[in-house]
Amino acid sequence: MRKQRTRKARALRRLLPLGICLFLLGQLYPVTPRAALRQTEILFNTGPTTVIWETKEFPVEPSYPSRLLFSVNERALVVVLAQYWPGMGYRGWQSNYETVARCGGEGSLHAGLLRADGACYLFGRVDDHAAMTLRVRLGGWVKEAWAPGYPFEPPEVWKTFKTLDIPRTQWFHAQEGTYFIQLVLTEDEAPVNRFVEAQVELLDGEGRVLAQSGSLKD
Repeated sequence: MRKQRTRKARALRRLLPLGICLFLLGQLYPVTPRAALRQTEILFNTGPTTVIWETKEFPVEPSYPSRLLFSVNERALVVVLAQYWPGMGYRGWQSNYETVARCGGEGSLHAGLLRADGACYLFGRVDDHAAMTLRVRLGGWVKEAWAPGYPFEPPEVWKTFKTLDIPRTQWFHAQEGTYFIQLVLTEDEAPVNRFVEAQVELLDGEGRVLAQSGSLKD
């Protein structure tokens, strides 16, 4: 005798095609935050990437629903701030800020910097098992204080905003790699709405430098 399906099983079976259609729709149209990621993949020609980290927590409450996504493949690291614009209807989720760090070449440190909505995020991948710490120096060009007698606007000078260490305990494993993403600077600490650069060193347990990044710029 054939066992009859329960009411719950019949309902789930009816909902399955709808779920598949909604998933496919979300890949084609910006009805989910990850559609903003698809826009960035096309813009930077990274190929498909996999989301390994995301958050909706920000140092300053955004005006619209927002998600910060960190997505990767073997050749690229992608960070996108996706925001939902109600007036755009089904096209509401858009990439408001995005950046890509290429990681297809040699080296044990691949990193990038994203400046978005009054905050800076450092992200990357570490390929050295001996690495224990990321040492980060953040700075930028700011105008000197104005003083009487200046014939023009005061010149800009380089200023170090902040130095911090990010230990290995704050990194995470995903997609067979070791990654990190962290808020490193806010507008309360420095004028992040202006130009910001980051220098990153990869240190072992004894504090010796294993690798260095170039000057990371948003």
